[in-house]
Amino acid sequence: MARKVQQLHLVLAGAVSLVLLPMLVSGFYLAWESALCHAENAMDKKGLKEQNLAMFLSRLDVGFESVEELEITSCGDVLVTGNPKHLDFGTWLANPQTGEALGETERRSALSRFMLTLHRSLFLDRTGRMIAGVCSILTLCLVIAGGVLWLTLYGRKLRRVGRLHSDVGLLSLLPLLFLVGTGVALSAVRFDVWELIPNELESVQVSHSEAVIAPSEWPVFQSISLKDVEVLRYPFLVEEDEVFELTMQNGDRIEFRATDGAVVALADVHLDEQIFAWTDRVHTARFDGWLAWLWMAVSLAMLALAYTGLTSWFRRWVSARRMIKHKMNDVVTDVCIVVASQMGTTADRASRLAKAWLEMGVKCTVHDLASFRPSPDMHKCLFMLATYGQGDSPNRHQLWRKWVADYEGELTGHAAVVAFGDQSYPRFAAFGEDMFLALNSLNSPKTVSLLGKVNRQEDGEFEKALIELEAQWGIPLPKGLKKSSEETEVLFNIEKSQTADDLAWIELKSAVNATSVHLAESGSLLGLIPSESKGIRWYSLSALEGGRIGMLVKRHEQGVCSNQIYGLALGDQIGASIQPNLNFRLPSSRPLAFVANGSGMGPFVGMIQQLEDDAGAHLFWGVQTRAQYDLISEEFSRALSRGALQSVIVTTSREGTGHKYVQDAVAAWTELPDFLTKQGTWMVCGSEAMSEGLLDVLTLKSNASRSELQNSKSWIEDCY
Repeated sequence: MARKVQQLHLVLAGAVSLVLLPMLVSGFYLAWESALCHAENAMDKKGLKEQNLAMFLSRLDVGFESVEELEITSCGDVLVTGNPKHLDFGTWLANPQTGEALGETERRSALSRFMLTLHRSLFLDRTGRMIAGVCSILTLCLVIAGGVLWLTLYGRKLRRVGRLHSDVGLLSLLPLLFLVGTGVALSAVRFDVWELIPNELESVQVSHSEAVIAPSEWPVFQSISLKDVEVLRYPFLVEEDEVFELTMQNGDRIEFRATDGAVVALADVHLDEQIFAWTDRVHTARFDGWLAWLWMAVSLAMLALAYTGLTSWFRRWVSARRMIKHKMNDVVTDVCIVVASQMGTTADRASRLAKAWLEMGVKCTVHDLASFRPSPDMHKCLFMLATYGQGDSPNRHQLWRKWVADYEGELTGHAAVVAFGDQSYPRFAAFGEDMFLALNSLNSPKTVSLLGKVNRQEDGEFEKALIELEAQWGIPLPKGLKKSSEETEVLFNIEKSQTADDLAWIELKSAVNATSVHLAESGSLLGLIPSESKGIRWYSLSALEGGRIGMLVKRHEQGVCSNQIYGLALGDQIGASIQPNLNFRLPSSRPLAFVANGSGMGPFVGMIQQLEDDAGAHLFWGVQTRAQYDLISEEFSRALSRGALQSVIVTTSREGTGHKYVQDAVAAWTELPDFLTKQGTWMVCGSEAMSEGLLDVLTLKSNASRSELQNSKSWIEDCY
């Protein structure tokens, strides 16, 4: 669905772009004119609210010798057509407080008339009005398609996605729908698609009266607020057959007998006219200054959307041209880079990588996945694949599954995948992962590997993928990356050290700005060399908020390193190195269950912090005593409160009367059948004995072996 909606969105954007620009510019000017008018007349509007019609007419009697018409504009100006004392006949701007003439009304400026005509008809008379009307309809469809596309790609949860075009579109979606929707409705009235039923005056029978009462003394005028009046037309003579014609701002029309103010005819506004009046009021912002300011902001947002949409398209086009430049089909290459890119960012990265390798003597070509066809000469093939939306492939690459299905064994070398995506979505970098699984199912490639997932084009994560590529293929890292890849030992400050029985929770922070620390992910390994040994000891770490690193360590009686770590205190320093562990990363699939015993909980603390709100994961942890659980229980409480965790089940082997071992708690878990049916993912860390026990439980419940669980990506472990 996302493909079709986006194609429609692009077609509509191209169709309305030329007409939309002058409409937006003219609309912005008209909104600014209306907003300025309301801002300048704020005090006068206050005067309108404070008096009734009768009071103002009495003041007009003092300032004018004769009056033919009284009009209250949408901006609060009081216009009187008549003859002021000591002045000539004309239409005058009157002071609502005193009724005195302030000056003759100014004609609408030439620029204002130009913008109004441009907005309504594009200076093409009826043809221009039709073009503007069609453009309004197409723009409404464009806005709706954009909203549907946003929901399809990013889900129903409203949030910032970090892309200007998407974020501005979401922020202005509802105001745009109102602005463009009301514009379409006004166009429908203009072309009689929406036919309004005119409200006819109906006569009211009144008794004869010879009384002559001044309008300023009529009780009915005393009950009408001046701000609610639109137009009051005076009769030519004050006679019983003559009437005052009053039109209200809400559209009601009333006729009063000129002699005594008796109502002789009235017309109520029909529902369709009320709707039209509301539509006109919203679209033009004639009566609401705040709405005029909003329409100005929306117009600017629409211009920003047009600009960002155009630049995104242009960037994709430039990226495609760059890939063509790097294509050398007749040359035997060392590496073939295959790119799937939505906005052009991944394609730019691939082009820069190819250029850097070429400078180092590595022959390299870059291909767009949409036109890629494997060749037997391709010895090494690197796929750099961006994820679009919540897990789809970019637009031009939706046929990639057909390419894999039609594959005839031409790719006989090595294949590797780097998956790009946004970790805030449940299916993080799903397209690259799907391609890896598809390539892995083929028989002809010598090797297929997933080098890693890159969150939001993070340089450090891409660097780690290239380091892994260097280890697998022997291709040197591009210049500028080698130094950071060789950086090993880092000095850490101890920021927190808590112990319970033989378990210690340690939090560290780099004493220097080390690249390897920034590259650390929950599940990576922290290597330490104890003072009385030359051998390095590895511990699973958690990448915590605030750039800190956490680890759980179990002290062993004869353990040189574990005893040294257990004895660390706040303010101590220790040297350590970080090593990626690409096979133990937080998966994008849900539902998810963490299972650990003892210090195996170490890498899961950071992963739980990394979980999105309402992820609803489950946690099983086996400890010896409740005091060990309390070391990091606050992390679990925070995760439960935001929905990242749905349940936390703890077993204590030395206390209590419940289950002693975590695998027994999983076996008794009431939601286990449903979790297995939904093919949930198990993240397992701890002892081999615990892992084997848990596997026995799952095999009994699901009849699936370890290899079957691993192949289906339902079992991810790091056990010792």
